[in-house]
Amino acid sequence: MKHIAIFFSFIFVVLGASSAAHAQSVEIVGDGISNEIKKEIADNLGDIEQTDSKFTARRQARRAATIGLDVLKSKGWLAAQAETAVETGPPLQPIIRLNKGPRFTLDSISIAIEDEYIDETDIPSLNLKTGDYAQAKLILDEEKRLLATLKSSGYAEASKLERLAIGDKENANLDLTYNFLSGPKICLGEIQTNNSGRTKKSIVHKLSPYEFGDLFSPDTLEEYKKRLSDTQLYKYVKIELLPAISEDNSEQCQSRDLLVTLEDASRRTVTAGLSYATTEGFGAQAGYEMRNYTGRADTINIDLLLNNLEQSLSTRWKQPLNGGYKHSLTLDAAIRRERTDAYDSNSISANALYERPWTRAIDLFAGVGVEVGEETQNNITQDFQILSGRGGARFDNTDNALDPSHGVRLQISAEPAYGIGDINGQFVTTTAQLRGYTSFASDKYIIAGRIRVGGISGSSFADIPSTRRFYAGGGGSVRGYEFQSIGPRNSENEPIGGRSLVETSLEARIRLKNKFGFAVFADAGEVGSQEMPEFSDLRMGVGAGIRYYTNFGPLRLDLATPINPRDDDQNLLLYLSIGQAF
Repeated sequence: MKHIAIFFSFIFVVLGASSAAHAQSVEIVGDGISNEIKKEIADNLGDIEQTDSKFTARRQARRAATIGLDVLKSKGWLAAQAETAVETGPPLQPIIRLNKGPRFTLDSISIAIEDEYIDETDIPSLNLKTGDYAQAKLILDEEKRLLATLKSSGYAEASKLERLAIGDKENANLDLTYNFLSGPKICLGEIQTNNSGRTKKSIVHKLSPYEFGDLFSPDTLEEYKKRLSDTQLYKYVKIELLPAISEDNSEQCQSRDLLVTLEDASRRTVTAGLSYATTEGFGAQAGYEMRNYTGRADTINIDLLLNNLEQSLSTRWKQPLNGGYKHSLTLDAAIRRERTDAYDSNSISANALYERPWTRAIDLFAGVGVEVGEETQNNITQDFQILSGRGGARFDNTDNALDPSHGVRLQISAEPAYGIGDINGQFVTTTAQLRGYTSFASDKYIIAGRIRVGGISGSSFADIPSTRRFYAGGGGSVRGYEFQSIGPRNSENEPIGGRSLVETSLEARIRLKNKFGFAVFADAGEVGSQEMPEFSDLRMGVGAGIRYYTNFGPLRLDLATPINPRDDDQNLLLYLSIGQAF
């Protein structure tokens, strides 16, 4: 029998599932019509009204038949047929009988580029293979992938043309040809800006992820847009290719400039917050932030903290892009007064910190600082002046800075310090902290965990200022215990801090659709008198909490109780704050 070549004029459409209820009165029958296919047809058909009109019932049946054929053809049954009928009632029952016929496979697949610009080596390879079923979604997804590959190879203006599908009914196969226009291969040129705001052009250039002459890629433009958006300086960012200066395509690639259009966001932000803990009382904090003060994407912060334990006023100036993208210099200064069970302290401090990226997820940092003040512990008041250095590395691949749902954060740091005055000594504080997050069911369920360890080596314990020792207990440490209450104590049962620290937490979070959430957690911690943790006196607390999720992070209310309490530990503690515990 002679093969018959048939041009199928069907349109490959991925039928979107609707949220309509499944209840409807069209009956679907046919050999090999699975429940999955019937459900997809019903979802796309939606609800239909019962009727006593034969005209309406036939129209409903014809509509259902059209949808049924679209579903079958999208899955490769290109020669499917449908019959309609109406069963007498009342009410009348529309019926469709589907005959799938053979399922078509791909016999040949090819790519045609209908202009002279493209290099043969740049023609993308096919993922579809001969013998694959001729399913609409697979064919459309492949076309999208091929077009994206062309654009990523430098052909910024590549576009798709109408694909050609020729079917052989007798052999149930399909010859498929993808057609594209490539346009010229494009390299990235100069950056032109359109911005009436304060940002200097040099800063916009420094944020660029490419060098002059690099090959065009959509990913490059997306990365550039992300970098500009991440500065939080703009409420509108647009990046586009400018037209070519000439139509000469004799070079390996056509150089095209970029136009970066920016609209400044508000430069000032005022924040305020409250906190409460059973043993620490109420606390308040307020902040003022000014962005782009010098036009170099810098940030100035002034923060005020007031609670029963600490009162402080601090200021910080951060200048990014010192040396390149993600390089930054931060200068800060603070006046602080602390009144805790462990010590009383008044101090003034100033610090400088330089940060730079090592890899995409790893940052390195180094800095110096000075602190001057006096502290009282065990009824003894001493002056101190401390010069310190700081260095370390951070790894962060989490998905959200304020409320991560998956990823890992790791920070390792060392801080050598030299003290003069009444407290005279040299010591090095080393800390490491690991936080991990994983989620399930589209981030509805989140498991979060952390572990922090630290040690202080060098001078004798008496020559380490009380403010530089380790303490544990409280809302950001081990919930269920009072602030600084875990660790060594003096003869009057007052905490004196320690040379080593270990803290660990495990928390399960459930987020509901109405912005509320719940959490259950277990915390543990130990402060020791030796340089290395001994794990001989771990204190554990467990509890549960409520979360209310906002745009600036969750509001948190936790209740916790100690597992192995001491005589003076309370049975139940409450913590109210902004942000997750970790």
